[in-house]
Amino acid sequence: MPSLRPAAAPRAARAWWRLPGLYWRTLQHLAPGQVTGRLARLWRMRWGGAFRPPRVRLNVGLRRPFVQAGAGVPAEAEAVLQGRFAFIGLPPVEAALPDWRQAPEQSLLWLFNLHYHGWLVALAQAYAATSQPAFAARAAELLLDWVRRNPPGRQPAWHPYPMSRRIVAWCQALAVLQDTLPIRTAMPELLPSLALQVARLLETQETDLRGNHYMANLHALTWAEAMLAPILPPELAGRLRACAVRYWDELLAQVLPDGGHEERSTSYTVGVLQDAFETLVMAERAGWGVPDGVQERLVAMFDHVMSLVTPDGALPLLNDAVAGYPMDARALLLAGAAYFARGDWKWVAGEADVAYTIWLFGEEGAATLAALPAAPPGQTSFAHAASGYHVIRSGWGPDADYMLLDAGLPGPHHQLGHAHADTLAVVLHARGRALLVDPGVGDYRPGPWRDHFRGTASHNTVTVDGEDSSEVWHAFRTARFARAVVSAWVPDDCVAASHDGYRRLRDPVTHARLVDVLGNACWALTDRLLAGGEVEHHYLWTFQLAPDAERVVLADLTARVDLGDGLVAVFAFEGPEGLSLATEPGWVALGWHTWRPAPALKLRLASAEAEVVVRLVLRVEAAEGGP
Repeated sequence: MPSLRPAAAPRAARAWWRLPGLYWRTLQHLAPGQVTGRLARLWRMRWGGAFRPPRVRLNVGLRRPFVQAGAGVPAEAEAVLQGRFAFIGLPPVEAALPDWRQAPEQSLLWLFNLHYHGWLVALAQAYAATSQPAFAARAAELLLDWVRRNPPGRQPAWHPYPMSRRIVAWCQALAVLQDTLPIRTAMPELLPSLALQVARLLETQETDLRGNHYMANLHALTWAEAMLAPILPPELAGRLRACAVRYWDELLAQVLPDGGHEERSTSYTVGVLQDAFETLVMAERAGWGVPDGVQERLVAMFDHVMSLVTPDGALPLLNDAVAGYPMDARALLLAGAAYFARGDWKWVAGEADVAYTIWLFGEEGAATLAALPAAPPGQTSFAHAASGYHVIRSGWGPDADYMLLDAGLPGPHHQLGHAHADTLAVVLHARGRALLVDPGVGDYRPGPWRDHFRGTASHNTVTVDGEDSSEVWHAFRTARFARAVVSAWVPDDCVAASHDGYRRLRDPVTHARLVDVLGNACWALTDRLLAGGEVEHHYLWTFQLAPDAERVVLADLTARVDLGDGLVAVFAFEGPEGLSLATEPGWVALGWHTWRPAPALKLRLASAEAEVVVRLVLRVEAAEGGP
């Protein structure tokens, strides 16, 4: 579906006089050395570190990291073969050889994706499936053009994050293509470039940023040590061994005990898990072990992802998250099920594509998966205390009810770039249908749309006095942030929590929310807002409906939403005098730069009372004349 973004921005720009305070409060979160480390890294990216390729051995074959069997020709491989480059929902570029420094709409993220070389892995998968020389020839053509037109240090090609993604892509793809004539002929140029990329990444690791970027750096250096050590100079290979050890240590540090990644984004949890799982498989194939606790933490990550999968097979778009990015979580669950023999993961993955499982484990892995009995998970309630995500569902079928309450931190103190101001937001599916959704993220570029998708008023929670519950600003910055405390948790029944994000107001406000499961497709949400009673506050409740909501009819404090298929959702609000209910346009990101309009219920109240209590009873039932 094409982008449906309107020309008008949804939020006004932040007043300039607030910026010094925002900068000051943001800097206070950083760990010692982050600021100086960033300055040092930026200097090394531009002027320092290695700029000449190390001497490499060209007569040594690369190891195969895992089976690497192709299950078919990926659509991306066909597109690149025809000179079509398409990323993150922006208009595609049609060119035999792309301009490595130009992107549609000047998007840096589009350029990053171009320089990740994920298309190279797609070409290798296509060759593994078909043995057609055209895929290897196209790979060699593009790689040689990249090497010749992107000298060391040129940005964004040599930025450490794209470099990290590219090193792994080269390791995986060249292992498959190394015996083809086009790649063998290109190796005298490719291998020195790859060695130089490794040397540069060693000098420019994003230790100042930490989070998923630093994980990606260490992940790439771990792969370089495993795949390239025989061709590299001994001193360079020796430095890589320490990075391989550090990778697993950092994984155990960044992945929370409940299996979520510290940045609390479902997309980045999937990305970190995919990287770590592939590295585990690669290490096993090479006959190496992994440190104690690694396999257990990966199992926790798979369990975490499984628990969050909604009845329609997706993941809620928590914080900076995009549907299906960086890969379909269900396809990852299938591969994990094949490796760890987990029938519950297979059940939740359903009919997901097995191509990724075959890429890792070959047809034997697919056969193992097919023989694995699938069974629904044994529990329906999950309290992820570290991440803050609490899930209550009625079952594991496609027509199940599902409720998620976000009662966690927006992210780690030292890395809040992917945070949204969504504390105490809910996500609801009723009878298998998405009802209240997180809007996701549509864009990473600074501006009003980025602010809109990060702001409190676009999430299913309460906004006070027009302020966000956490001070999200610019593209990747957060100043003061909300802290939530869970006060009650009864599996399959209820969850209660409160947060202090509005305690910073001149007349401080505490927001507490209780979610009760009343029965099939029926919930009660009770919000208690405790203020000083000194000034009048303006409260705004947002209930972002799924894009499939067809018609909304309002009557006083009741809303009836036609969900289609003979179902209607009834929202019945109770509270003090002065409450007003309206329907306003909202937006939900279906993918990068692919947004769809969706109605949002907006409940408003102006009150100077010290305590305001508003209760919503929400039920989904058959419409008149429905089934």
